[in-house]
Amino acid sequence: QIIGLAPRATIDVYQAPNTVGGIINDYQAMVDNPAITVITTSWGACEAGNPLPELESAIFASAARNGISSFAAAGDSGSTDCGTSQPAVDDPASQPGVTGVGGTTMPNIAAVGQQFAWNGSNMGDGVTGGGFSSLWGEPVWQQAATAQAQASAATRGLLTCPAAADGGYCRGVPDVSADADPYTG
Repeated sequence: QIIGLAPRATIDVYQAPNTVGGIINDYQAMVDNPAITVITTSWGACEAGNPLPELESAIFASAARNGISSFAAAGDSGSTDCGTSQPAVDDPASQPGVTGVGGTTMPNIAAVGQQFAWNGSNMGDGVTGGGFSSLWGEPVWQQAATAQAQASAATRGLLTCPAAADGGYCRGVPDVSADADPYTG
């Protein structure tokens, strides 16, 4: 998709073992590469009970300080991506320095303004991720956009991040969404 949108872009592909050390080393290598200006990943894992969010936070904060834009998929199993009925979000999309990207579908390609949350009912699998972080507080730039959703989630007891304990709100995911349905994308 990136090559189709930006055919002259230089794209470096990083691959890592699916281990904590492999993932941390790969992200660090990207941030340390002076040629990298954008990081995009569709890899993600449940934020809750995962050691990666805490280990990655300094890496993604460093990327942001160095002008590297980071984007991550919000997940493919809805708000219950952890395999339980508890709402949760995926890391690294929930990281404060990362733009979480959700998926939509367009049932009528001729009416591109009619996009809806991707719920892979056509595939039997695949539902855009989203919800509120259990680790990270709400960034300033989300405050106006998510106030109603945050207040609703708070009254239902769904905000459990450290910021919520102090009367604040939690980081909402995703930040942006685009067509992700394989049948319409």
